[in-house]
Amino acid sequence: MTVEEFQQMADRAYYIRGLVLNESIYLEHALEYYIATHYCGDNEVRDKMIEQFLTTDVSFRGKVSTFIRLIKEANKGWLSQNPEIPDNLDKIFKARNILAHEVLDTSPFGRQQYERHKLIHFTKLFKTERNVFSDEYVKELRTILGNTSNKIALLLPGFSEQPFPSGNS
Repeated sequence: MTVEEFQQMADRAYYIRGLVLNESIYLEHALEYYIATHYCGDNEVRDKMIEQFLTTDVSFRGKVSTFIRLIKEANKGWLSQNPEIPDNLDKIFKARNILAHEVLDTSPFGRQQYERHKLIHFTKLFKTERNVFSDEYVKELRTILGNTSNKIALLLPGFSEQPFPSGNS
């Protein structure tokens, strides 16, 4: 692999990371607003809860599990109309954590997979398990992210149309 090809592989990994993590932020904000709106009727108190607690002290996984618990309690009809949401949130959580915490696989295997198939692999340092991010998988993940974010956002007061990107660009 040439230096230029290696740089292309690294750039592709940065691009994938940026796309998915950026779109995960939209979902995270939708989850925060749903949770805070559920507990706080006053907008000022809601905003303080988001700013001073949810964005700083609650993990992404915590927000996902709190949302699922609340939606099962407060809006079972919505969940029965959108039964894919828990599985989608789990898939998003796993992919987001891989991209946020694992490194680009620059081993001979990782470089070879990029050269031959344009596949990007992420791995934990000193581990052999690899997570592959093909263009098709990234497109599917972005679509799931956009659709899930929008469905959750439409539960919020003031949202009557899809406010978030849907991964189609």
